[in-house]
Amino acid sequence: MKSTLYTISVFAILLLALGVVSASLTVSPNNINLQRGNDNSTFSVSNSVNSSVNVLFSQLSITDAQSNVILFNINGNNTLPASGSHSFVLIPVSLIDYSLANFNLAKTYPGQFIVSDALNPNVNQTVNVVLKSDYCKEGNEGDLSLDVEYNNRGIWGKDDEWYPLEEVEVTVDVDNNGNDDLQDVVLEWGLYNIRTGKFIVDDDEKSIDIDSDDTETFTFSFKVDPNDLSDKDSENDFVFFVKAYSKDSGESVQCQSQSDDIKIIRDKHFIVLDNIQLPETAQCGQNIDVTADAWNIGDNDEDDVYATLVSTELGINKRVDIGSLDVLDDSTISFNFLVPADKKDGSYRLTLSVFDDSDDIFQNDNDDEAKFNQVLTVSGCTPSNKVSINALLDSDAIAGEEMVVKATLTNTGSAKSDYKITVSGYDSWATLNSINPNALSLEAGRNGDVFIKLIPNDDVSGSKEFTIQVVSNGVVNEQRISVPIEAINVTDNNNGNTGGITGNSISDLFSGDGNWFIWVIAIINIVLIVLIIVVAVKLARR
Repeated sequence: MKSTLYTISVFAILLLALGVVSASLTVSPNNINLQRGNDNSTFSVSNSVNSSVNVLFSQLSITDAQSNVILFNINGNNTLPASGSHSFVLIPVSLIDYSLANFNLAKTYPGQFIVSDALNPNVNQTVNVVLKSDYCKEGNEGDLSLDVEYNNRGIWGKDDEWYPLEEVEVTVDVDNNGNDDLQDVVLEWGLYNIRTGKFIVDDDEKSIDIDSDDTETFTFSFKVDPNDLSDKDSENDFVFFVKAYSKDSGESVQCQSQSDDIKIIRDKHFIVLDNIQLPETAQCGQNIDVTADAWNIGDNDEDDVYATLVSTELGINKRVDIGSLDVLDDSTISFNFLVPADKKDGSYRLTLSVFDDSDDIFQNDNDDEAKFNQVLTVSGCTPSNKVSINALLDSDAIAGEEMVVKATLTNTGSAKSDYKITVSGYDSWATLNSINPNALSLEAGRNGDVFIKLIPNDDVSGSKEFTIQVVSNGVVNEQRISVPIEAINVTDNNNGNTGGITGNSISDLFSGDGNWFIWVIAIINIVLIVLIIVVAVKLARR
């Protein structure tokens, strides 16, 4: 029993001793970040016990993106004084190749080593090490600071979620927080693919000077080209990098970078149009060519795809078959149409749409349609008069009396039109009483009646003409009208005969001025009448 208690007591004392010793080693910092320009890192190890301690370090190695193993040495005095500490330097065995092929800008490459008591390996500390490549070649240094804002000018995505082909505007404010003016400050930027370790788009802006405590703004725009993407990419594979540095001071002295995670959206089924080309202006009767690039920016190959071009205002409905379109593939399409000759000057909307094999417009996951509106400005057109005029006499036409001509106007055009009605060519034979109405507004295909009242002069007769004029959109349409006028009926107050009858009176027949044969004819007629009477009497007596 005593031996058992003794054994337990010794074991407890050993555990207590080990606990005390394990707390004697302290590493600061115990998380070390290595980056380009700072791959030689210093750290310290402290001994809190009252006796010196020899420490050992395990081998540190880090593997890059190409599976290259980078080894590090740790230099320094390995004997820690009682209650003291020493500094150590972490140094790579050979120069580190920080090229983007080996170290992705948006990733970290971890490693670790162990600091332990040489006499008691159980007394140790683990130190984590992370190696990463920074957009500034020597890391962030100096007095610059950045403020980056994104503005997606496309029609589907968000400011930090972009569809391929959408235009993105980036605004970067660069502050000089130092006491010195900085010369030739350059802004570099790019969209980086984590999966491939490459920039899919990158550029730099013209350098400017930034005074102390001053701010300068850079603004630029770009599109993500589907040709720079792969069907192996995921939405979260992209980071946008910006850095500003002074060429005059050197990037190792003045450089500041910023990175932001960006999503490049890929929906399941989505075909869109890009690079739509058509004239800004056109004239009536002109042939117009419209071209565009159809891009499959979805995650699936598509078959039996087609596009349409529609303008209800211009009466256009065209279709072009695209056929099959693989993921991140494109096809050029073209339309041709004639601007109608009867249109007015103005702006007309054209809508291009892309349809799938079920005759449905392609939609993204937010139900946004693959529909693209364009504007064509029509100018220099001469409106054509689309109106027919039919006229008929709606009353008697007698000299000196009012007559009515009914004119029916029909709008034979494709749009509503306003018409002004006048008459001419009647001055020599009639007086205009009224035109009712003298203006009409007709929808396409509709007609309206106009009543023209004229009073022919007293002394006219026979066929007379006048002209109906209809003015619409500055164009005059004329119709000549012929009207048969009857002569006026008047009484001759001198002899009691009508003016329409001419010849000799009975008294003239017996005057000496008459012809002798007229007398003979009259006597014969009288004799015949007497004979007829005599014959009739004799027959009656029988």
